[in-house]
Amino acid sequence: MMEHQSYLLAAGRGERAGGPKAWADCGGKTLLGRQAEFLLGLFRPEDIAVAVQPGWLDRCKALDGRIRWVGVDPDAPSMASLQALLAASPVRRWGFVHHVDMPVWDRGLFELLAGSLPDPSSLDALVCAHRGRRGHPAVISARAQAALLALDPATGRLDRWLDGASAATVDVPHACALENWNHGVP
Repeated sequence: MMEHQSYLLAAGRGERAGGPKAWADCGGKTLLGRQAEFLLGLFRPEDIAVAVQPGWLDRCKALDGRIRWVGVDPDAPSMASLQALLAASPVRRWGFVHHVDMPVWDRGLFELLAGSLPDPSSLDALVCAHRGRRGHPAVISARAQAALLALDPATGRLDRWLDGASAATVDVPHACALENWNHGVP
């Protein structure tokens, strides 16, 4: 188990996908269930925080009651979800961040990134890149938390914040770092 934290953003309405992607079928499981199962194989349950719609809290707790499920307005931007997760479960050293529609289910990707993490006081973030393109998960340090919480959630975006942050890039051989099912699960 990693000694880091995981932050999963899953509260959106999924309008482009025709409904919330969190509950889309993904090989006989919900996408959210698949993400939770994968993350539980890497992180301690108490180190996983997931932003979901408030009306889903009971359903999510039934998936796994040990995970920290945080209710967030589904109409709020993704930065509001990340800020709610950081407020509910502050980063102690490093926190891995990705969205529910990003199938980054490769243990090797997370292990490679974890093995590349320096002392958290030296960087705001670590970004993975595959073939020259930035991907996910992004990894944020404890020192970055105050800056992220200070962003205006209506205009702040993690990718734009990373452009100005003290961030290192790690090239990864894992193509899944670029996958994003923005229009629904294939």
